[in-house]
Amino acid sequence: MAHQAFLAKQFKTMSTHRKQVCIPTALQAPVLTMSAVSPTTVTADLPTIFIGMIDDDYTEDTWHNDMQQIGRIFRISGEKNIAQIKIKKAGAFVNTQEFGNEVIAAGSQINQLKPTAIRIVGLGFATSSFVADALATLIRSWQISPNEKHVQFITLGDSEDCHNLNFCKDLCLKQECKTLQYFSVSDYDIFGNLK
Repeated sequence: MAHQAFLAKQFKTMSTHRKQVCIPTALQAPVLTMSAVSPTTVTADLPTIFIGMIDDDYTEDTWHNDMQQIGRIFRISGEKNIAQIKIKKAGAFVNTQEFGNEVIAAGSQINQLKPTAIRIVGLGFATSSFVADALATLIRSWQISPNEKHVQFITLGDSEDCHNLNFCKDLCLKQECKTLQYFSVSDYDIFGNLK
């Protein structure tokens, strides 16, 4: 009897936490295809944009150190580092004007270079809608066909609700780019093996 009561409690708990889902009657929109590739295919010297939030927990020095380490792993040369877009947070305040200008300048640099592939590196421990909006703006303002755009997205980690991964998934499903490589540092140990 106690076992039945436990099962009933478990069933009740799960059913009350289930969100309403809409199962489509047919598939009309694109679907996501995922695959893993050799690490040697992701270390090309691509035009690179570093973007993230600087605050009390993630300082300029930490930014610089992480940028150097990512640069070594992915073989990013100085001339390919085309922008560092830093959201400087002081308490609850963010200078959105300065941030917006940096995003526009990075977009102009991309369009001057006319690459078919870029690398975006997300730095910092915090994320915000500002970062997602900036990245979407950069990719949309890149003046080549979406079918020619190849994006490599590197992040130090992700939020509990997988903010970065979902952002990348949406870019692919909305066909903003042809391919997207996603690399989260937190998926690997210090030796580069999967955790």
